[in-house]
Amino acid sequence: MMEAYTNTISEGLTIKIAKLTGLFLGLILLSILLLTTVFKIGRTVIQSALGVSWLAFVAAMILYIFYRMYYPAGDKKPVSKLQNEEDYVQSLNRYQHSHLFRDDVDTVKHQIERLNRKKSVIRSALSEKFDPSELSYGKFISAVTDVEKTFYINIRNTLNVLMVFDESEYKLIDDPDISPDIRSQKKDLYDDYLNSINKSINLNEAIIISLDKLLSEISKLNTVEIDDVNQLASMQEMNDLISQTKYYKYD
Repeated sequence: MMEAYTNTISEGLTIKIAKLTGLFLGLILLSILLLTTVFKIGRTVIQSALGVSWLAFVAAMILYIFYRMYYPAGDKKPVSKLQNEEDYVQSLNRYQHSHLFRDDVDTVKHQIERLNRKKSVIRSALSEKFDPSELSYGKFISAVTDVEKTFYINIRNTLNVLMVFDESEYKLIDDPDISPDIRSQKKDLYDDYLNSINKSINLNEAIIISLDKLLSEISKLNTVEIDDVNQLASMQEMNDLISQTKYYKYD
């Protein structure tokens, strides 16, 4: 399933930009054509009214497109049903407008982009050092795939917290009308949520660093036996990170 994650954010963004550019150019050309032939503003009251109405329609359409870019339409996918990178990014985008979490959301999306770059460079480096048919090559690729699964499990944990976190309740922590004991309990609860998000983000940052270390070790290798692959420091570190995420497993 994780092979679907190889489509990077940048590729999807390029396609979206190309589509939007084509749409905007089409609207501009159509507007010029209509305003110079049919809706000749200033000729008659009716033509002027139609021309202004058309411009208002175009402006409304552009605003609607930008609105949908920030607030995508469609049903929300359950976190357990997210299958590819685009699913995760769309789910994260739903919290982009949150004053409390938008920096965290930006960080997670940037981590996804960085992970994809690391994977691409590692594959290229492995191809220079090993033949894809070699067992050592497969061992390295398997390790990268496993740590990538762990990376997305951590993002699922973040999304689950974002889904249940009630920002309006969080603001009541400092409400003087609530008893100190209740405020303290509420603070402990929401601090636990925030710590969980920070833990997931930090684990994923450690995963990215471990891939950097793996790349460094690969670059220094001339040959390596299959039994020696697991002895590399970066491979052991990735195994430790996978173990730390064992409590965040999903069906």
